[in-house]
Amino acid sequence: MAIIHEKCRATDIPYLRSTVYRLFVPADKVSWNVPWPEYAPPDHTDKNLKGRPYADPEDPKSIKFNQIDGKINRKSHNGTYEIDKDGRPLNPQGRTGFMGRGVLGRWGPNHAADPLVTRVKNGTLQFVAIKRGDTGNWALPGGMVDAGEEISETVKREFREEAMDGVVDHAKVEELWRHGKTIYK
Repeated sequence: MAIIHEKCRATDIPYLRSTVYRLFVPADKVSWNVPWPEYAPPDHTDKNLKGRPYADPEDPKSIKFNQIDGKINRKSHNGTYEIDKDGRPLNPQGRTGFMGRGVLGRWGPNHAADPLVTRVKNGTLQFVAIKRGDTGNWALPGGMVDAGEEISETVKREFREEAMDGVVDHAKVEELWRHGKTIYK
């Protein structure tokens, strides 16, 4: 997890789809247990989230964190996370030099599922990837877990939608997942 947290503290490029740069966080100040009273990172939530049915309200004080909140799973796979004085969840890995949701719809955990489908054929590892229309970049199929949805169902739904071009062949998808295993959570 340390490598992921190091990458999310990058200050040389702006935050995704914005002109907002993170505040530099030295390694010895990452932990929330280390006092840093002058810590004042930029606060940014993408304006395109406003009014989206999947997006949380701007003020998170009514949200029930670290539990199931209605149909939304607000539990982190990393354990219990703290809430700051403004009712906002703190990243359980520490400071990132950034406040707000950015482009994420939810305060706290934003659960996603990305199926990695592989095989070895003629001694070569092959895997399923999709070409993203908005960027033209290659990516794994996958997406966000809907409210009330099990992650195992998200993986199958996203694979059908993105890798099978929406063609619903439940039997083939179930066959793929019969021998599947979780490789990261």
